[in-house]
Amino acid sequence: MNQSLPSKFFIGMTVCYGLALPSLVLGPVAIGVALFLSLLCFILSSERNLVWHDFVRILQRKAVYVGVGIWLLWLPSVVFSLKPGLSFEAWLRVGLFAFLCGLLGFACSYRKELTLKTFQVSITFFLAIALFSVIFVPEFLMFLRLKGWYFTNVADVLKPAGNALILSVPLSVLAVLYLKTTKWRFLCIINVLLPFAFAFMIHSRATLAGGVLMVLAAFFIILLPIFWRRKPLFIFASLALIISAFPIYDYLEERADHYMPFEKKLAYAPLWIVDLHRQFIWRFSAEKIMQSPWVGYGVNASNYMPEAKNGLAHYLPEGEEPTSFTKSQILPGHPHNWMVEIALDTGLIGFLPLLGALLYALYIASRRYWRTKEAPYLAFISVNAGFWAIGLFNVSFWSSWWQLSFLCLICFCLGMVASQKENA
Repeated sequence: MNQSLPSKFFIGMTVCYGLALPSLVLGPVAIGVALFLSLLCFILSSERNLVWHDFVRILQRKAVYVGVGIWLLWLPSVVFSLKPGLSFEAWLRVGLFAFLCGLLGFACSYRKELTLKTFQVSITFFLAIALFSVIFVPEFLMFLRLKGWYFTNVADVLKPAGNALILSVPLSVLAVLYLKTTKWRFLCIINVLLPFAFAFMIHSRATLAGGVLMVLAAFFIILLPIFWRRKPLFIFASLALIISAFPIYDYLEERADHYMPFEKKLAYAPLWIVDLHRQFIWRFSAEKIMQSPWVGYGVNASNYMPEAKNGLAHYLPEGEEPTSFTKSQILPGHPHNWMVEIALDTGLIGFLPLLGALLYALYIASRRYWRTKEAPYLAFISVNAGFWAIGLFNVSFWSSWWQLSFLCLICFCLGMVASQKENA
């Protein structure tokens, strides 16, 4: 694609794409509206044919075929689903989202500076709205969401947005490298810190854990070649990390004294890592996976099992009936762990290929970063680390807003690399 001045519709496409993820502060519908407008602007732009021609070449790569293959492997679980219609919708949605985000992310990468600038401004703007609502006027957020002027616990309402916004941190770091002026870099640095502060204010431990893991993943990828060339230093650092883990574990165990005795008695993992409710959910899910190991219970349909509505008290040992758990469902909506959820919904046929492809993709991205030092590869790895880490304790993998948040970010990162090669 030539680098002449873009048309107004192409500019509109990049602006809407940059607004998409941060607009989650206004609710899950907002990200869908922003991406729909981005797609509409792309269709109306004069550059669409040139971008589409380049994008078709991208679709012919092996990685795309692998992704399509994994998507098709989920189809048997749709056929044997407890809710075939619901499963088909969720299955089709994944493929559609991946295609559209891939197309728009690739197109926006041709105007990466404009997309990054829009992204940074919108992060600051929507986080300012979120922080204002949390600290001062909770009713303001509900008013902006067109739900009237009333008080509610906006910290809980904003947790989905917090999960998505923490994933934007690698893109803010990426923007520091691509946006050269001081004022833009200053804004980017603020946007690196704000999502962490926001996650802390809404008391979202899963969000903070995902953010920390993103940072650790980035440092690991950057430092590994250095340590690997200096084997004694690598061995020393590894031993120091292992040894330091023991006193940290003991310290956290000692501080976990606020749990009830029955919780400690029933738990099979440290409660400061995983609460008792999740442990029961995962134990129940593991039993059900063994009963239908190959195709599962259907994409996004496992919570429709009759047993899923049973209370936790039904699964407690005889004589143990803590009142705080008697009314909780054993499987409330989803298993709160993407690995358990995909294995439960799609079976081993759907889960194992996805896990293998994910690990291989991260390995390839790491190798390419080490070879080329292209920052988008590092951002891709970091976003993946945050997404899959948060999904280990929270958020359903099949949630539309969660999939779109992830796909918007990684497709833009990969699009930046691909568009550079197309223009080379």
